[in-house]
Amino acid sequence: MPPSAEIAPLVEACDAMAAAMERDDLDAWARADERFHLSLVELCGNRRLAAMVMAVWEQSHRARMFTLRLRPKPTDSTREHREMVEAILAGDPSRATRLYRAHREKASGQMVRIIEQYGLTRL
Repeated sequence: MPPSAEIAPLVEACDAMAAAMERDDLDAWARADERFHLSLVELCGNRRLAAMVMAVWEQSHRARMFTLRLRPKPTDSTREHREMVEAILAGDPSRATRLYRAHREKASGQMVRIIEQYGLTRL
């Protein structure tokens, strides 16, 4: 099933993440990951929520970039993004929501552990 024009940015970001992993290019992976999450926020259809997310984006982005090379390579994350898109394309918002929450909780936990391990309270 071809993606709708709305979902195409998510699919393209997933493709870019997979290609970056094949090249072992974490910087390109991070840019594609950022595109994925920003596209998802834009697709939510809630401008107020999108504005709130963007207000904290810079802080979370710094933490994600700092921990990128200190955590396991994001092969699982790449797969998790693709699974979310597949759930969206299948018209299964409950599954997409569960997958996204699990993905964010896992990534957040990894970042917090690294930040605590290095004693960094101000990123």
